[in-house]
Order: sequence, then C-alpha cells, then structure tokens
Amino acid sequence: MVCVQLYRLLEQYDLSHSILFKQILRSALSIPSNIAEGCGGSSDKQLAHFLDIAMGSSNELETQLIIFQEIAIINTDELSFLIQNVHEVQRLIAGFKKKLINPPLTSNV
Repeated sequence: MVCVQLYRLLEQYDLSHSILFKQILRSALSIPSNIAEGCGGSSDKQLAHFLDIAMGSSNELETQLIIFQEIAIINTDELSFLIQNVHEVQRLIAGFKKKLINPPLTSNV
C-alpha cells in the first residue's frame, strides 16, 4: 500500500514539522479511505464518485512527491519508486471505474 510505504520512508527523516510532509500523508491516506468509503456506499454512482476523489488524491500525491523530489530532501530513487507505485494505483483506480461504468456484457445462452 502506497501510504504505508510512504509513511515508513518519511518517518526515517525528521520531517514531522514540515507542512509538505503532513500534506503528503493526508493525500496518501485519502486514496484508500475514499475507495473504502465508496465501496461502503449504496450505489455504483456513489462508488464512482469516491473513485474520482481517490484519483484526485493520487494526482495530488504524485505532484507533492515530485516537489519533494525536486527539493531533494529524500533519496530520489526511493521517491521515484513511490511515484511509480502511485502510477500503478492510478491505473488500478481507472480500471476499476471503467469496469464499474462499463460492466462486461453477459449472455444468457
């Protein structure tokens, strides 16, 4: 899970006072939280809405990690790995939403 990997990486550095650090953790936690909230909802439309929010949070997280990478506080290889994981999460969210909106056709043969 990206948020766990991110937390473990960032806790190695004394960044708890950093506003960017706190915002990165909020964005990372928001992704699975919104997916879970959507899955607990009552409709596919509601789930799709929360998947959109999760995707927005993943885009926000990606941007924040790029900024963190640019200011070079943390090893760039570790951050690049996390950014790749965020991209994978984005692909999974997009695929989930696509299947939700366009379910496979079933035949009654």
